[in-house]
Amino acid sequence: MLFVCVVAAFVWLPDTFLRSNLQQIAASALYVVNWALAIDSVDYLGADSPTSLVQHYWSLSVEEQFYLIWPLLLVAAIAIVRLRVRRSTPPTAWPQVRTTVSIVLLAVFLGSLAYSIYLTGYAKPLAYFSTFTRAWEFAAGALLAILSLHISSPRRDANSTARRALFGEVAAWAGVALIAWSAISFSDASPFPGAIALLPVAGALLIIGGAGSVSTRSFTRKIYSVGPVQRIGDWSYAIYLWHWPLIVLYPFVFGEAFGLLGALAIGLISVALGCVTKVLVEDPVRTARWWAVRRWPSYLLALIGAIVVVAIAFAGTRMIDARTFDARQWVQTQLADESPCFGASALAPQAQCGDPFAVTDRINTRFAATDLDPNWCVAEPGEEWRSCEYGATSGFDQTIALVGDSHAAALVPAFDSYFAERGWRVVTYLRVGCPGVTDVPFAVPGREEWKREECATWSKRVLDEIESREDIGVVAFSSFSSSYDHAVTGEVSLSAAMISETWERLRASDKEVLFIRDVPSTSQVNIPRCLDMTHDVKAPCALDRSTAVSSDEFTAATAASNLPLVDMTDFFCDSTDCFAVIGDVIVYADSNHVSGTYARTLASFLGDRIMTNIGEE
Repeated sequence: MLFVCVVAAFVWLPDTFLRSNLQQIAASALYVVNWALAIDSVDYLGADSPTSLVQHYWSLSVEEQFYLIWPLLLVAAIAIVRLRVRRSTPPTAWPQVRTTVSIVLLAVFLGSLAYSIYLTGYAKPLAYFSTFTRAWEFAAGALLAILSLHISSPRRDANSTARRALFGEVAAWAGVALIAWSAISFSDASPFPGAIALLPVAGALLIIGGAGSVSTRSFTRKIYSVGPVQRIGDWSYAIYLWHWPLIVLYPFVFGEAFGLLGALAIGLISVALGCVTKVLVEDPVRTARWWAVRRWPSYLLALIGAIVVVAIAFAGTRMIDARTFDARQWVQTQLADESPCFGASALAPQAQCGDPFAVTDRINTRFAATDLDPNWCVAEPGEEWRSCEYGATSGFDQTIALVGDSHAAALVPAFDSYFAERGWRVVTYLRVGCPGVTDVPFAVPGREEWKREECATWSKRVLDEIESREDIGVVAFSSFSSSYDHAVTGEVSLSAAMISETWERLRASDKEVLFIRDVPSTSQVNIPRCLDMTHDVKAPCALDRSTAVSSDEFTAATAASNLPLVDMTDFFCDSTDCFAVIGDVIVYADSNHVSGTYARTLASFLGDRIMTNIGEE
């Protein structure tokens, strides 16, 4: 299946999807894809990674990793028993082995579950993929197996058998109900896989434990015994492997998202492929006498297959990296030559550049998708403090502070190049999901309480430091302003009054304060990937101007405080539409951050407007 995914990736996936998919296919072949996905999930710039053909392999990776650890735990348990009962015969030692193993399993269950609950509240995506937060689920199944040995009885009378069958019937259907309720009620906002993961796991345990006890004449057993149900059960592992790649590939193959008929086709093809794989691949390898007599060829075949998949994936990523490097070199040349129709310069009033919004073969979407500084100076959640200096870091005349979130950070290349030429130092105070405008516990709506508290603490420290520093004469604020509207129930709503209060406080300490309006909103799709799919610089990748540019609490505060508003919208939009490509440059590196290249081409225009607004023309 992994080899088929590699081939399909090369055939149908564009570069912005291809590289990450090849990496994760290789990680799947090595059974570590859950950690590859976990790393992307906690990386702020990687969290927008495209859906992978093998994302479903995360659970198989966790399973294989547990199988590596589990024998070690068993050996340790047996060693402990042998130390205690050195001369016991196996029948005497076995109950102690079982008890010791049960204790070890219980410790794994409780420890892993506790860690899962903790990490889910702190970093839910990491908790979802981590082996350590999932081990308790495997331990639960093992504990059920041991429990079944304890409660099994070789002698049963008719009454006990009937009671056991009734209990099994009720337990099995209760398990089905728990799983169904979990599937219906859980959402992206649910704290999964924390404590609520106990519900579907308990449901699975009830089905496993109960179904084995029901009467052969019961309704439950009759359902389980139906031919199609049995066949689907036999093929379920293979169906699981095939269904997800088909879901991911569908829009690339057919150019549109699937509807009801597409979903039905995916389901039927998954079942068909599952059947073929089970009959022609899995069963022969698993049951053939030749494989049974000589196990090493099967291991060798698996190893060779993994090596081939990893090698092809590695070669593919190198090929993509080479194309990306060439694109980066071309961009650097255009920047160095100050090409008059490159990037934002194509929209300058005096520019004569033909169609500035054309999608040409000079555009490399993979380069654009990486066109943000991976080492940018932005405090991440859990990080107490980070501040950096740019521009003229020595021999400077004045100092300007840039305050805000990651949208402000995306403007740093423009600040750096412009103010270095002007002999000004730039000091940054930037934090993910925190605009730095109030010491009230506040952040992007829906964020965890601890992140809101961190934002408040950090904002207070930033404002206190700027207020006390006599060398900072100008303070520029910018942020993903529209994302702070519409707080969820129970959270503090950011108001124009809060923002104005902070700005007036800084002005009272003899600072020039201004606000840089946020870049126009997009349709919240990853722009380089959207261009790969549609090749359209407007919808669905970008929006019309009236939708993309709107008022928010920050613009209201600017008007209320009579504060300078630096509005760069005319370098992103014409009179009616905003665009994803301007002057052979993809404007956004993801769904909302302006790309590093476009920020650099914007430098002189942004810098001049800042200087004009503070009377430094």
